Amino acid sequence: MTSRVVIPVLSLLLLVIFCSPGFAGKNEAENLWEAGSKATETKRYPDAIRLFERSLALCGNDVDCRWANLNGLGVVYDALDQNERARSYYEQTLQLSRQRNNPDDLTSDLLNLGALLYKGLEQHQRALPLLEESLTLARRSGKQEDMALLLFHIGTVKTTLGRYPEAIRELQESLAINRRLKNDAGISNALATLGQAHNMSGQYSQAVGFYDEAVAIQRRGKLDEDLCSSLNRKGLNEFDLRRIPNALTTFDEALRLARRLGDKRQEANILNSIGVVQKSAGQYEQARNYYQQTLILARQLGRKGMQAVANNNIGDVYAALGQQDRALSFYQESLRINREIGARQDMATNLNNIAMVYYQTKRYDDAIRWHQQALELKRSIGNKLDIALGLSNLAAAYLFKGDLGTAEQLLDERRRLQISTSGVHLRHPGLVEVYLQTGRYDQALSLLQQQPPATLAGEQVVAEHEMQTGRALMGRGEYAGASRHLLKSYQLLEELRSAVGERGSFLTAGGGGGRFRTYRALTASVVEQALRGESIVPELRNYGGNNAAAGFYFAEASKARTLIERVAESGRSSVAASGLPTALREEELQLRQQLAALDAGRDQAVRGGAAAYSRYQQQRQPLRQQLDRLATRLQREYPLYAAINYPRPIAAEQLPLAANELLLAYALGEDASYLFVVRKGGVQRLVRIPLKRTVLEEKVKRFLEPLTNRHQQDFSQQQAAELYRLLLSEALSDARPTDRLIIVPDGILGTLPFEILAMPGTASIKEASYLGDRYAVSYYQSASLLALKRTLPAGQPTRTLFALGNPDFGTTSGSQQGFRGLSIVPKQYGQQILFPSLPETETEVRRIAALLGTAVQPPDILLGQQATEAMLKQSPLGEYRYLHFATHASLPGMIQEVNEPFILLSQRDKRSGSDGFLTLSEVLDLKLNAEMVMLSACVTGVGKEVEGEGVANFARAFQSAGAGSVVVSLWEVASEPAVEYVALFYSYLKQGKPHAQALKLAREQMRKKYPNPFYWGVFVLHGEG
Repeated sequence: MTSRVVIPVLSLLLLVIFCSPGFAGKNEAENLWEAGSKATETKRYPDAIRLFERSLALCGNDVDCRWANLNGLGVVYDALDQNERARSYYEQTLQLSRQRNNPDDLTSDLLNLGALLYKGLEQHQRALPLLEESLTLARRSGKQEDMALLLFHIGTVKTTLGRYPEAIRELQESLAINRRLKNDAGISNALATLGQAHNMSGQYSQAVGFYDEAVAIQRRGKLDEDLCSSLNRKGLNEFDLRRIPNALTTFDEALRLARRLGDKRQEANILNSIGVVQKSAGQYEQARNYYQQTLILARQLGRKGMQAVANNNIGDVYAALGQQDRALSFYQESLRINREIGARQDMATNLNNIAMVYYQTKRYDDAIRWHQQALELKRSIGNKLDIALGLSNLAAAYLFKGDLGTAEQLLDERRRLQISTSGVHLRHPGLVEVYLQTGRYDQALSLLQQQPPATLAGEQVVAEHEMQTGRALMGRGEYAGASRHLLKSYQLLEELRSAVGERGSFLTAGGGGGRFRTYRALTASVVEQALRGESIVPELRNYGGNNAAAGFYFAEASKARTLIERVAESGRSSVAASGLPTALREEELQLRQQLAALDAGRDQAVRGGAAAYSRYQQQRQPLRQQLDRLATRLQREYPLYAAINYPRPIAAEQLPLAANELLLAYALGEDASYLFVVRKGGVQRLVRIPLKRTVLEEKVKRFLEPLTNRHQQDFSQQQAAELYRLLLSEALSDARPTDRLIIVPDGILGTLPFEILAMPGTASIKEASYLGDRYAVSYYQSASLLALKRTLPAGQPTRTLFALGNPDFGTTSGSQQGFRGLSIVPKQYGQQILFPSLPETETEVRRIAALLGTAVQPPDILLGQQATEAMLKQSPLGEYRYLHFATHASLPGMIQEVNEPFILLSQRDKRSGSDGFLTLSEVLDLKLNAEMVMLSACVTGVGKEVEGEGVANFARAFQSAGAGSVVVSLWEVASEPAVEYVALFYSYLKQGKPHAQALKLAREQMRKKYPNPFYWGVFVLHGEG
């Protein structure tokens, strides 16, 4: 939810009157005061300050003399925007004015201080009683000019405070007086602020007339400063009425005018408004750029309200990109400022947005609590459109928490709101979602058909509408129609995603539970068509020759996307990827240039209205389709070039698989999950797993719980067999004994070691036959990543082994209960984190070094005090074939200042820039050519699950940095058994066994000594096996 700020221009209304003091005879003090007044009128402010101060020094106990000079100093510092100094003088002036018993002067002094408090210091609550007292005095005196001015100021303050009905009454009275006085400046400013009050209270249509009349008067009278402000307000009104071309044209004129006038406050304001339009259109990078310019100017000007708005809106962009932690920090800063200045409507916006962060991160109870605060404040303000939004967002939190009844009650209340005066047609995606989740598909479709998106609606809005329509059709069993609508949503989201730079969490953001739901639903719809034997719809043929192939493509589209793009980018810098025939290269260049030229005119097309924007889309679509077809051809004929220049999902038939490789790719869905069984040549079999995603997640969590909590004695053979039946039985019915399995998991399956799933018919742990007993297994977060890695040239390491072990943690205690994990122990005042020493890891490293013929010395081997972050980064890590880390590791939250997974290094000899923690993001910045990385530490294969990306673990990070394969752990490693495990693994590698086969053989040997899967199932291999 985006904030706007509107700055009223008061230069023509805020009059500071120099009242002639009643000096007893003209004297030097009065002469100096008169000279100071003339200097102020001619804007010679330093001279004015000097003269007023000299006059003040001569005043002695003369109250009138002191009052006049203090007032003059306040006026000068007010004009210089030195607001705190101005306030000090105005407060002293007001104190003296109350002693002087001059109602006219008191009226002016109350006005000066009140106007400064809200205009300069944004202290609206403190300003209001001063202005109201001044109005009371003005009414007694009957001075119409003063009454009109004060009513305007009071109406402006009440508009900012969200007290719209009162504000409108005050402004209408001001307007009536100004009309009688024929004061064009007063008339136009009252009209513009009436427009603002109506617009902010949701009465968009009624605001139009006020703005139009105000602008006309200001143009005629050449009141440029007022015109600049009114144009910005009018542009926001046009935006709220979804007249986007008019809004942008109006903002363009306002921005030109603000820059010509040198008015930085209005420039910042207008830049923010343009950002609002860009954000609504899904142009997130452009929007953030405008908001950041606003924030810079607001800080330079010291404008707190504007800073609050810019912070909120930057947070809004980060939320749209799925970066919820960054969004939250900006929202909280905005809320802090708004509470300080009393901006109630903007506070409601902040509360709503903070709630949405919790909603997006599935903390629904927290979301409900914040939404309730926001809704309560919105009800007190009375803006029905804002109340409608609050009801919708609160309902969404209840909906995804599973409380459908409460959600529907809130959405029904929203629907009953009388908002006909707003000129805005409300959409009801939340109510549609209730209908979808309760199986009322006809009602969902009916409501969707009543509210089609407008031509210039943002792509996000259209994508959501198409997604919900597709899911409603799926519910009715109309899969062909569903696939068409879902494909439109997918294409729009892909366009949006391609336009942003930071894409890592893009699919987790968006309304209705996240953008990734389009990808899940499209995969499910197409696969259901395949399982029913239906023909592929023509629009899908670009994604696969049949429904099974297209379904695989769309499943891949939501896996490890940014990882693939990062690996491809690294490939571009290291591979001379030319080699295209001249005709193909020219065709590609021409298409790219045509698209770039067309996209450069997008904003102009929007400004041209619905017809112009439709023409833009009609011209763009065939060009985009041609480029997509070209990329598909390049993937087939020139795979290296395509891999690094078009990192995208790959067709199953193009996967570079060996004849003995069987790839199992999973796709979790809302109502069922799916498994693609792929061999060289394409999808061989589709398996429908008849469990909702949430049910499957619960089964996996329950199965892993004894292993992750060190209760290995509670390992359930029955659950291991059940998961084997659900996830593997049908898929492996035609598997050959010599097959090597490559598993591409989805969601929570990325934390499951399939090797420990038990084949049917075995009872005890010792007698059981597990998947890992029969097959060598490796994992990839995406099949497209596999294709990319196999297409890119392999690295050429020149050194054999880098290994790090037994870092010096500054403690002599042994490893806690024999595990390579950190421990929390009591201390006198709370708890402390212990880093137990790991002497056994030095034994491990020395054994590996001996096996591979590497001398135990830096830079190849780092032990004890040498195992520091500084020495690690000085080592030529890009030159090694194998990298081995034997130490502690942990997840975010264990160490207060470390907010991501980390590998613990020596805590001694910390140098500048080195904290002794090798974090996930630091690994991403490494440049490696390693054939394999072995992480002999705890939970290095566990991490945050990111929709559309997979599990953000160290396997992903090291692969991104260039490693071919990575061995990681899925729970805490028992340290002494790990020494044996690793030695066995490297001994098989030395014999020439492939990685996956070496791990399988080591696992078999470990199982003989340690039958429980807790000991032998902890390590899995990601990447090349």
